[in-house]
Amino acid sequence: MRRSSVERPDRSQLPNEKQRLAREGKPKVSPALKSMTAAEINQCPSIFQPRGDQLLLYAGKSADHVAMLVAAIKQSRKPLEPVDVVRFGSSVYLINGHHRMKAYQEAGWTNAIPVNEHQSQLDGKDRVDWAERTSYTLNSHNRLNLSDREKADALWRAVAQGIDGSKAEASAAYGLGTTTVANMRKIKSKLVAAGKAPEELCAWDWQRAIQEAMDRDSPDVATDYDERKRQLLARALKPVLNQGPSAEMLLDVLEAGRSGIITEITWAIEARQQALRDLII
Repeated sequence: MRRSSVERPDRSQLPNEKQRLAREGKPKVSPALKSMTAAEINQCPSIFQPRGDQLLLYAGKSADHVAMLVAAIKQSRKPLEPVDVVRFGSSVYLINGHHRMKAYQEAGWTNAIPVNEHQSQLDGKDRVDWAERTSYTLNSHNRLNLSDREKADALWRAVAQGIDGSKAEASAAYGLGTTTVANMRKIKSKLVAAGKAPEELCAWDWQRAIQEAMDRDSPDVATDYDERKRQLLARALKPVLNQGPSAEMLLDVLEAGRSGIITEITWAIEARQQALRDLII
């Protein structure tokens, strides 16, 4: 039986989703919500799920976490600790607790789910930005820790949208150095000067931003980042990764499929590490 995990969010939808939520605005003043049914809780992972690579490359870890939560629900016959939500207009959105919601679904839970509603008088775009930052803070403190790359991706999205605050504030909020913040701002400026809109940049991950900036400085490299091909290959590999093979086994399989590819991968890793060494501190 295939185990369930939380899926990697599709960041390409982020700009449109943020505009949609901004239009919904703030709700009418009312007491904070304490419980809801699963059907009443909307999900918008492109904005409120800071995890990315972990969910794709380590789907087994996500599935283990869901399975543990399902077992806890079935054994205790009680709900888990509250999930975190925010209201936009008349709708409620999950900002933290995606694994708990997946566990309720897998356990067949039909009773009320305890929630912790975060409230703010902010409206429009400011409200969405506030909710996104709150989501990141909550997710960075829970049991399934964010990887360094996911922290960098989250910080890049903030920089791309211009909601990162001062360098010191961004460094403290995202757990990365002020030099990284400065490098991200330089790359954003370079890409905007090349005609890229901030709405497009915020849908990218940090490595793609680096690659695009490097491509513009290197005439020997193609200027278009083949994002579609990368996503197709990632989806094709996901069933293999879900089987939990070791890194050594994966290398053996790749080498069997194409002789010499391990050497190519080693060179590519070394080249990328050299390029990133001065960018992420």
